[in-house]
Amino acid sequence: SPLRSLITVTLLSHSLLSYAEPTKPFYDQPTIASRYTLSTAQSIPTGGATKTIINFDTMSFDTTGAVATGAAWHFTAPMTGIYHVSATVLYNSAAYTVTNQVDLAVYRTASNTLYAYLDYWTAPSATNYQVTVKGSTDIFMSQGDQIDLRTNQASGSAITLNNCSGCSHIEVSKVAF
Repeated sequence: SPLRSLITVTLLSHSLLSYAEPTKPFYDQPTIASRYTLSTAQSIPTGGATKTIINFDTMSFDTTGAVATGAAWHFTAPMTGIYHVSATVLYNSAAYTVTNQVDLAVYRTASNTLYAYLDYWTAPSATNYQVTVKGSTDIFMSQGDQIDLRTNQASGSAITLNNCSGCSHIEVSKVAF
């Protein structure tokens, strides 16, 4: 009946005005993922409060060109959302004494603030160690926010990161909106 159609249209019209649908469904959003490795040995100075940004210089994949390599290596979020960061860093063998430490952390680049420690290693005894630090975390990033990965070690002298194929790497991918 004409009255029934009018009510249906009115109700449908009302529900469309009160419901904001996402601009694109989840399955139609772009894939944001990157993986970079360290192919050039990088020297990490000993001690001090300043952590060194790791320059993952070789791209395995980067679906949106979100990474800038070099001494100021960073990932820039192309879209707002939750990102998963996973990293592994292998130090070459070096002499450590008891309580010498190595750490790995995610920083918010623009504000130079620590977001999360991924790993923290302390030498259990005085000997040579080839140290691996690794971990992962999730971070909310607005479009344009930047993160980097930093490390620090306190062995008493500079140590080079191992640049064997796939030994030191970082992956960043968008996991939620």
